[in-house]
Amino acid sequence: MNTLSHVVEAVRHKIDHALDHLEDPHETYALALSRQREMLGDVRDRLAEVAAERGQVSGGQALERLDDEQHRLTELEKALEDRISEFEQLIATFEAGHAAGSTRVTVERATAECERADSELRHCTDW
Repeated sequence: MNTLSHVVEAVRHKIDHALDHLEDPHETYALALSRQREMLGDVRDRLAEVAAERGQVSGGQALERLDDEQHRLTELEKALEDRISEFEQLIATFEAGHAAGSTRVTVERATAECERADSELRHCTDW
């Protein structure tokens, strides 16, 4: 790395560090929790649609496709329910005033999990 790269990296690190202190972890958790609940509602809506479609299909590949989709959606529903419970516990822990030093890692993990679950939801509904 040349000197300019080192300077750019040092400035980027200082900016990131300053922004980290401006973030409100409680707000981040609350937004992530809200997004998870919204996604759970979307999954449940799609499960209802799949159930209705199953009643209209007599068999074959269409029924197999619906079975596969229902299975994936059910797994995603369970994962979202678990994640919502985890977020609720994280918020309660944060509100109780426990160590805030690990909140950034947890928020980053939660954000990544939101993105992954959102991607799975889009994949499940792209039939």
